[in-house]
Amino acid sequence: MKAEIGSLVTIKVDFQLSRDMVISEGDYGIIIGYAEEESCAVFDYLVVCNGIEIYLFNYEIELVN
Repeated sequence: MKAEIGSLVTIKVDFQLSRDMVISEGDYGIIIGYAEEESCAVFDYLVVCNGIEIYLFNYEIELVN
């Protein structure tokens, strides 16, 4: 079952995209879409976190209740 767009999630992995663009484990994000483009179809969700849009797998996020 897919989480709904607009759901609040916590990130379960760390990403260092550049010196200034960091997503840390435990940061909050919001699901803003699903991976629909063919090149991104392996991912489950499009999430915005710390102002960064990133494609993530289901096991890399946890829903906040």
